Amino acid sequence: MTGAAVPAYTGQVASAAGDARVLPLVRWTLYVTVFLIPLEYPDRFPFEVSTIAGSCFLLATLLQPGTCYRLVPWAIGAFAVYFGAEQVAFITQGPRYPGGLFLGEVAKSSLLFLLWALFGWVCFNLLRQEGMYLGALRSLVLGCLLRAALPLLGIGRTAHVQGTGGERVTALGQNANQSAHVLAVGLLALIGLAYVQPRGAPRKRVLGWGAVALIAVGLVETGSRGGLVVFSVGMLVYLSTGRTLRTRIRNVGIGVVGFALLLFLVLHSDVMLGRLAKVPEGSFSQREHIFPTLLGMLREKPLLGWGPITNKYELASRLGDAIHDRRDAHNILLEVLTASGLLGAIPFCLGLLLCVRSAWAARAGPRGVVPLALLLAVLAGNMSENRIAGPLLWLTLGCALASGAMARPPVARTTGPPEPPVATPQSHLGTAGALV
Repeated sequence: MTGAAVPAYTGQVASAAGDARVLPLVRWTLYVTVFLIPLEYPDRFPFEVSTIAGSCFLLATLLQPGTCYRLVPWAIGAFAVYFGAEQVAFITQGPRYPGGLFLGEVAKSSLLFLLWALFGWVCFNLLRQEGMYLGALRSLVLGCLLRAALPLLGIGRTAHVQGTGGERVTALGQNANQSAHVLAVGLLALIGLAYVQPRGAPRKRVLGWGAVALIAVGLVETGSRGGLVVFSVGMLVYLSTGRTLRTRIRNVGIGVVGFALLLFLVLHSDVMLGRLAKVPEGSFSQREHIFPTLLGMLREKPLLGWGPITNKYELASRLGDAIHDRRDAHNILLEVLTASGLLGAIPFCLGLLLCVRSAWAARAGPRGVVPLALLLAVLAGNMSENRIAGPLLWLTLGCALASGAMARPPVARTTGPPEPPVATPQSHLGTAGALV
């Protein structure tokens, strides 16, 4: 018997119903965790506030394991292999280091990595639902708005005078570069949700430019050149995409306004102009010395590296740092290579590639190019910072995998009787893939 062509279920229809199945405790602990990402309060507690909130969120997910952990994407499997390789490197390489075995520090860093990797896994399962996706990104934007407003209100304002002129301003004692990267991603999320994927009344979108300006001011005040790069990468993704000529023209207009606003703020910032003037001299806050040293360390131990944490102590020793006994790699790939060698770097890079591939596929889905812009911006930020055990990276990785799963094109049925759509997660896996 031959039936009419019936489009297969793609996930959009059941989005609202799927959202209703998520317990309020699970939903809101996720939103609070994402909201707190820009509001870290360093050196006050053993763990960051976002880490504490993330732990509470993962505890809440145990109430709904079938929803939160139902599917395991291949990328998470690749990251698990990387983690195993890092532990092998620690066991085999760590004891050989003259400084000893840094068991406590390795345990803490490993726990943080596991926490946020699990967070990314859960985000893959939950953010396939449109309401959860929008709620998470809006929570990030709201957190960035509050973080940008704090110094302007004189609350928790932290300023450091620069020899190049001006002050680098943050809030709550945050690292200026890390704060700028988060603000840049929050700014991209706001522009993406409000203008690249317009929703709501035009009047609300016009008012949204005030929120864009507020976060942009907070970004420029940090004096972070890396923050400008993160924002620029995401905006270039927006500029270069569009399914129709009208969409491309609109995106170009949005990009021009966004870049013009940032350029105006930069030209009126003494600290940013002073730091940008150091770029032609080859001054990149010691990264011009750190990166070659790390490459030298990799050449000595290419297979397993130096082991986690041990690589940081070795780096500080080679740099002759009289102030710090350990130095971070300031680059996520060099961190992975020197901590776990090629044995860990290959599966880690494979996991990143699968996430980028999924975000690329998401362009054909309801979320368009926004997940791709956010992911590439975060990865660009991690080329000058190392946040491998941080929430922002794993939020965007999970978002990319979830969005790619929503982008599977409908498949026509040409034989057999019409069947009702079945709202199962497997029906819209898309290119993200899953282990189970």
